[in-house]
Amino acid sequence: MKRWTLGLFLIALTGCAANAEDPSYVIATLDGETITMEDYFFRYTDPSMIEEYLKERVMIKEAEDLGITVSEDEVNASRQMLFPDSDAEERLAFWEDRAFIDEQAERLDMDELAYFKEWEEKMYRSQLFVDAYVEEVFGGFPEDTDEMQALGEEIDAHIDTLFDTYQEEYRLEME
Repeated sequence: MKRWTLGLFLIALTGCAANAEDPSYVIATLDGETITMEDYFFRYTDPSMIEEYLKERVMIKEAEDLGITVSEDEVNASRQMLFPDSDAEERLAFWEDRAFIDEQAERLDMDELAYFKEWEEKMYRSQLFVDAYVEEVFGGFPEDTDEMQALGEEIDAHIDTLFDTYQEEYRLEME
């Protein structure tokens, strides 16, 4: 009996590991929207961060539900902050973590520049949503380091509660 149970466990574990590398594998559904490993791979490489990624997606969903929007002009302004008047190719040339970009582009069968452009779009848009949500719900970010740490803990607790609520209400269904 123990061998049978161990065998089934190993088969299940192997199946999960294989799915974690498949970009088309559905990791969750959020209010009817399918979230795949491809979506995840634009943010992380290690499948152990899926829950953190989904918490960010829940926060963005909450921001949208509050009527928060992010314009293309805002995304473009964020892109230009470090390298004014630059194009994606120039920004990629200066990017320090090229290994991440190269690895993820290969994983998703994209060339590096195409991956980088899409990655930038997703990263800046997500960050703008999160910042606007924190501004709306918590009144923004304090200047003081101690206050910032306290706010960070409050935000983490808030996101954990949101995440649990979304699951309890079946708005977030993890595969």
